[in-house]
Amino acid sequence: MSTRGRGRAGYVPRPHAPTPHASTKSVRSSTQSTPGPHASIKSVRSSTLHPFTSESVHEVTSQVSHSDTSSTHCNTDGTSKGKRGRGKSRSLKLAKLKNQGVRLPIQICKVSGRPYGEASEKFTCELGIVTRQFAPQNVPSWTDISEEDKETLVAYLQEGFKFTNEPYAIESILNLMHDRYKSYRHDLRQRFRSFPTMESALADPPENMEKRRGSFCAKSGDKHDHLRLKWEYSVRCGKNKLNREKLKFLHTAGSKAFRKVQYDERDRATGEELGLVELYKKTHFSEKKEAWVHADAEIRHYKLEKRQEKAIEEGSCPISDEQLSIEVFGQKVGYIRGLGRGRKPSTTLSGKLTRAQLERDNEAATREAEEQRRINEELVGRIQILESDRT
Repeated sequence: MSTRGRGRAGYVPRPHAPTPHASTKSVRSSTQSTPGPHASIKSVRSSTLHPFTSESVHEVTSQVSHSDTSSTHCNTDGTSKGKRGRGKSRSLKLAKLKNQGVRLPIQICKVSGRPYGEASEKFTCELGIVTRQFAPQNVPSWTDISEEDKETLVAYLQEGFKFTNEPYAIESILNLMHDRYKSYRHDLRQRFRSFPTMESALADPPENMEKRRGSFCAKSGDKHDHLRLKWEYSVRCGKNKLNREKLKFLHTAGSKAFRKVQYDERDRATGEELGLVELYKKTHFSEKKEAWVHADAEIRHYKLEKRQEKAIEEGSCPISDEQLSIEVFGQKVGYIRGLGRGRKPSTTLSGKLTRAQLERDNEAATREAEEQRRINEELVGRIQILESDRT
């Protein structure tokens, strides 16, 4: 018997009668109204908790044959839906730890604002779950959520994790929630657009929204306010679409943050993390295919290597990752190209010296001042010795 993957918490497919578009496996299994002696416990439980009629046979049997990737789900109007992939994570291991009163430690990077440590993956997973389940959906955007609601979301995370309450950490966590919130709202919009009519969409709210049907159906203000918000949203979507089309290629890190890649690939002996040159190759070179994701990615990596070698040959101070990114990739406000999201640039809008360069200049000036002070003290000492010899 095939192994069924982990699906959404409490997910039950909508009842569909068997159609000609369904796979032979799902149609064949729909004729079995009673689980056999070798049926799994999960299938028996499903048939017990959800009694079915002839119209809902396909619902339960599709759960039993869930691992069949050739199966295609269909709407009531006969249109086929895409293959169902991996469901939303439920973080069951973390739930067991929370029931035992265990809180996992997590660190938030002050530079990139990203979580790192052994429990960083669990933290990121739980953050997405909390955002989907508890963030208000009856507001136009994340910025319209009240500070009290945001504090409540952070408090949910603190039930399973221990992290500092310093402002930089809370701000970083809220920024991560903001990203998850936008992604979830996009998924809700795609789901809403899949329905043929408004009535059918409102009659079938998304998962975890059945108890808050009012928030799903709510509209902001009167008709004019609703049209204004719809127009503003469509304009923003158009700009985002144009920006997305400018992206030539994707990286190989998937959903993992670049900060997490740096931490995982660090030198275990010295603790030194990957620099921009090594990180760019790690995230844009496919080891499985033994090829770059795009020809432009290989060219950019070559430029990074040559610029770094030039800085070493000149014998100057080691060039920082930020300055290297600016010289090769160009400057972008609020973002350092090649280092992923979260890392904020220290450059000004006028393109003057970076903060890192200013710090290096300040350290050099301090060393020169200390050296000059030492020389002055030696001269004063010699003068005192000469004066004492004369007397």
